[in-house]
Amino acid sequence: MIFMRRVDEFIQNKVGKKSQLHAYEIAEELWNFLKALDKKGQLRLRLRGTREEGTREDYVRIEQNADRIHVSFNKFYDMYLNEKKRDKFFKLTREFGFTDEDLTHLLHTQLMFIFLLNTEMFKNFLTFILKDVDPKKPLGKLFKELVKLTQETGEAENIAKRLDIDLRNSLAHFTFREDGSIICCYDHERKNEKYWILKERKIENIDLFNKMKEHNLLRTLLGMVIVDWYGL
Repeated sequence: MIFMRRVDEFIQNKVGKKSQLHAYEIAEELWNFLKALDKKGQLRLRLRGTREEGTREDYVRIEQNADRIHVSFNKFYDMYLNEKKRDKFFKLTREFGFTDEDLTHLLHTQLMFIFLLNTEMFKNFLTFILKDVDPKKPLGKLFKELVKLTQETGEAENIAKRLDIDLRNSLAHFTFREDGSIICCYDHERKNEKYWILKERKIENIDLFNKMKEHNLLRTLLGMVIVDWYGL
């Protein structure tokens, strides 16, 4: 395992014992990803330091805001999973015209929002350290380029699989529907030169929640790996 001081501090202090090995595996994968990009001459030699460029402090504040949103959502989700607390909460909100279905919709939409937040934060951190990349470039297009760039060794492809870009696209483009606790997502898939079809993918909200947690770990670890990479 590559020694990474800030990564090690984060995993030891913020990640549960059962998940620490998994976190170290992701961190090493991210380090190898940056190493591969550096060999291709794609990484900045220094981080942005001027107000015109957007400073590291700006990105730290953005990260802190994402963390606060994540913590707030976790409180709501923990309450939702507790049947006794959920029933009490639902009973109170019915007084204001909310139905149980309304609150389930709110849970799903917030879950999707957090999933997308983590994914886009990952892209933001990545564009912060890449040379000559348009920060407005969509995640899918960015990774197509990075996968092609590292196709001999596959580092970018490994990260792309963790990000689940197809799921991200379905949620971001609102090609989904709810069916109870199941979220049905649709990917645009070319059938032939003239027509497009929608390919359905079903995912339980608990599975989406687990993916969201994985993405939160992924984007947080990328931030820590960047700090260690640049010796900050």
